[in-house]
Amino acid sequence: MQMRLVATAFMGLSAFVAIATTVQAANRFALTCIENRTNIPLSYDFRWGNDGQWASRTLQPRGQRAHSWKYEKPNETRSPWMLVRFDGDLSKRMISQSYRLQSHASPQESDCKAYGKQYVFRFDGTAKKYIDLKGVR
Repeated sequence: MQMRLVATAFMGLSAFVAIATTVQAANRFALTCIENRTNIPLSYDFRWGNDGQWASRTLQPRGQRAHSWKYEKPNETRSPWMLVRFDGDLSKRMISQSYRLQSHASPQESDCKAYGKQYVFRFDGTAKKYIDLKGVR
């Protein structure tokens, strides 16, 4: 009888621990991450949605930056697109490229490895005359 009671208590505790470990933090941000996988500094402009103000950033070689949009309430999971534009031509002429980037819902505003939708700047072609931005995860 006592052994059965101990076994039942242990099973109940195991179920509680299994349920407790699956509880996740509330998603409070839309997170988009951009990495520079080239050997030169790259500048780009970004904004959230069509009405947002453009802001400029420069990424050093092998650098990464997290961009986050705070939801109005936890777990809302609706945010404007992140728009990005940059010069895709490394010559003196300007060839503007622009993309509408996706985001992932995240409980943190800067943990790119665990939560962010990741994009990388990289050379487009072996001649290394052009730059492009590609989604990787």
